[in-house]
Amino acid sequence: MSAGFYFMIHLYFKKIKFEFRYRLKFLQKKTNKKMKFTIEQIKAEHQKVKSGADFPQYIQGMKNLGVSKYIVYVADGNTEYFDADHQSVNSGEKYDDLTVAGDLNLEQFKTRLKLHQQGGTDYPVFCSDCAENGVNGWEMDLNAMTCTYFDTKGNDILVEQIPG
Repeated sequence: MSAGFYFMIHLYFKKIKFEFRYRLKFLQKKTNKKMKFTIEQIKAEHQKVKSGADFPQYIQGMKNLGVSKYIVYVADGNTEYFDADHQSVNSGEKYDDLTVAGDLNLEQFKTRLKLHQQGGTDYPVFCSDCAENGVNGWEMDLNAMTCTYFDTKGNDILVEQIPG
């Protein structure tokens, strides 16, 4: 497939993210419920993480704030955090856009993921590894204690149990 095709897919997913955020913000205004956490509190928890080895403590801190799930998009690092009432806040773009490979290399991704979980890489390197291996993002469900990685087509490619 051509680079233009993948670029169009990238634009399509950005459009979907925008529409989803718009609809979610509308629902938030409609319910008038106050979020239990702020993006500043989430950033403070994130600052405590130096490598994948710190991850279990990070998850516990997020649960203590009231985060029920979050979705990370590898392309720009934007993360959407949800509470139990399905209200959300966004981190916004965290870095310059990464090009996520259209072809999934699951075995290489698993190798790099294991290295990251053992503390061998930091978060920016892990995000680059995801992009290079066709991983578009992941969803952390803090109730089910699962992490589900997904590809550029939206397919779930790997589900892991969160330790702790």
